[in-house]
Amino acid sequence: MAPKAPTCARHRREDPVPPQADRAVRREGRTKTNIRKAAVAVALVATIASAGCSNPAPAPDPAAVQSALSALSALSAAVPQQPTAWTTAAVPATDGKPTIGDSQNYTYRLAGTQPGNAVVTLKSAVWTNDAQKRYYPTPTHGQWLMADVQIEKPGNDGSVEYNSLDWKLQDTSGVIYNTDTMVGDLATGYLDTPGSSVSGNVGFDVPTGVGYTLLLTDFMGHTEVSWEIPA
Repeated sequence: MAPKAPTCARHRREDPVPPQADRAVRREGRTKTNIRKAAVAVALVATIASAGCSNPAPAPDPAAVQSALSALSALSAAVPQQPTAWTTAAVPATDGKPTIGDSQNYTYRLAGTQPGNAVVTLKSAVWTNDAQKRYYPTPTHGQWLMADVQIEKPGNDGSVEYNSLDWKLQDTSGVIYNTDTMVGDLATGYLDTPGSSVSGNVGFDVPTGVGYTLLLTDFMGHTEVSWEIPA
């Protein structure tokens, strides 16, 4: 066996390194190693991205990619995380559907005629039980739901028909109620002049204490626009 070579004086550690300093040196070494691994990961990602813009490059080793990403994750985890100032936005109380006071665009279409555009507004929706004073029938459910609506024709296009029979009410279970023409005062007719409008009430004899959807339908009964009326 060959004799052991003597240790060079300049390589000999004359003074032992304190344990605290030794641990600090090791931590610094690990940090530098992590930084080098992170740099490799960044370079690898850049190489992959550039390959997509030019000639295809050989696929990287999956194990090397995973190792680089793990090193980057470990390095970022070592950095103290500061709390952010962002807070979760409150969920709106409504789902954004039109309701009382909202206006909607409506297009009246009839075969063989030019379509007419209108703006329809649900001005109010109230319950009333003064049938003996204002409405001579007696409501089956004790009160009428009266919807005050307005139909306006803003432009110089086709005529817009209005009719109380086009209005319906739907409950949350899908049951449809027709308007009672005996209690409403919305007339029947056409809007032909730009800027002309008509207002009136459509009434419904429906159960109280629940929410409804007011529907404006076409002559075939298909819903064109609607409003949510809360309970």
